Amino acid sequence: MKDLRITRLRFLATTAMIGLLLGFFFLRLFLFGGNERLCLLILLLKVVGLIASWVLLLGTLRVPFFKRFCPISPYFDCRRVIDSPAGKIFGVIHTADLGVLYFGGSLLVLMFTAFSPDFYFHVVLLGGLNLLTLPYTLFSVLYQAVKVRKWCALCLIVQAVFWMEFWQFFPFLFGNRVFLDFSLNRITPLILGFGLFLGAWPLVRHLLERAYSEYAGTEQSRVKK
Repeated sequence: MKDLRITRLRFLATTAMIGLLLGFFFLRLFLFGGNERLCLLILLLKVVGLIASWVLLLGTLRVPFFKRFCPISPYFDCRRVIDSPAGKIFGVIHTADLGVLYFGGSLLVLMFTAFSPDFYFHVVLLGGLNLLTLPYTLFSVLYQAVKVRKWCALCLIVQAVFWMEFWQFFPFLFGNRVFLDFSLNRITPLILGFGLFLGAWPLVRHLLERAYSEYAGTEQSRVKK
C-alpha cells in the first residue's frame, strides 16, 4: 500500500507540475503575446489532442478506469478499436503512442517558438505535418464503420482535433507565403521539440507499464486478502 500511495503522489505531482507550466505559458501568451495570440486556439487544440491521446494510451495498458472515459455501449467500444489490427502501425507501435508524440512534440515546438521571430515559420512546418495526419483520419473512420462496426469516442475526438487544426493552419499554409529556410538554426526548435519526446518516450512508456504492473499486482493481492 505504501508503494501504491507513493506512485499516486508522484503521478499527482507530475500532473500538477505540467498543469502549472501550461497555465503559466498560456497566461503569458495571452498577456504579452503579439500576433501569436491568433494561434492560441492551435495550442489549446494541441492540449486537447494530447489529453485524449494520453487516455487512449492508458487504454493500451489495460488500466481499469479507462472504461470510465469510454464506456462500452451498443455503438461504442474504444478497447475493441484500439486492440484491432489498425490500432498498431506495423503491428508494433500503438497509434495512441504516435498521437502522444505528435501532440506533445508539436506543443513543445510551439512553446519554444511562441515568442521568437520564427514563430510563423514553425507554424507552417507543423501545418505541413498536420496535412499528413488527414488521410489517416479518413481511414480510421471508415475502418471503425465498416470493419470493427464500433466507434471509439476518444479516437473520434483526436481525429476531430486533426481537422480543427487544419482549419487553423489553413491561412498559414495557403495564405501569406512564408520563406522556408531549412537552416539548422531555424529548425533547431523542431528538432528539440520532437527529439525530446522521441528520446524520452521509450523510458516513459516503460515506467508507465511498470507502474501499472505494480499497481495491478497490489490490487490483486489486496483482493485475495
